Amino acid sequence: MLIDTIARVNELRQKALSEPIFLQSAIEHEKAIQNVEIMTVFDKKRKSLADIYGGHSEGFDK
Repeated sequence: MLIDTIARVNELRQKALSEPIFLQSAIEHEKAIQNVEIMTVFDKKRKSLADIYGGHSEGFDK
């Protein structure tokens, strides 16, 4: 049962990879993902250590 499903998925994957429309769509999708990943990295503002450890002075010499 599982082997049949894996064989069917592999057959469909090979068929899709032989179609130029699928390959073009995959290339466009890859470019779109790369742009999103770059944007999310730069959009995040890093917290300063003072913000992270603010108010936690236990265990330190005063």
